[in-house]
Amino acid sequence: MAGEHLANWTFYFFTDVSSEGFLRVDQMRIALYSVFEPPPIARLEYESSTTGPPVSHWQFHGERGALSFVLARAHQKGKKGSAPMSLSSLHFPTGGRRFRPGVEDFIQFLIDDCGFDRQPAWRRAIEDGREIARRFQVRTIARDYQAEVAQVLRDRGWHVEPPNEFDEHESVEALREY
Repeated sequence: MAGEHLANWTFYFFTDVSSEGFLRVDQMRIALYSVFEPPPIARLEYESSTTGPPVSHWQFHGERGALSFVLARAHQKGKKGSAPMSLSSLHFPTGGRRFRPGVEDFIQFLIDDCGFDRQPAWRRAIEDGREIARRFQVRTIARDYQAEVAQVLRDRGWHVEPPNEFDEHESVEALREY
């Protein structure tokens, strides 16, 4: 920030090939770290096969007394199991499998909201990358929910007919999961 190295960010993702032969993201993690201490400040995580927290979520590692107090009181009032007692143990959902933020959103957050340094023409590069990523998501949604997309197109005046061997069953898992 202002030319001073105060933080680092990391990005990784693992991909796989779906049963239909399409590339898909299996895991993604974007994290922001201070150069002064090792725990991350914040993490955006996506894990397609998780059974625990939401598949796509933020985690923040900045403790705040008021939140810790509220969490402790909520635990005393009857929440069973291991209730979260710190901000870093909470998983803030971000839209699930299809509607999660991307790396471009995180980079723009660092620049616009946190004041990180930027390169000339950064906004155009971010917007171009975001458009490409979101168009991939649109195509994936259209492929996964063909009957729904066809109906929307018909409602807009398009003439759309299903192929002869079209299976109308659509998986609702990605639409319903936390």
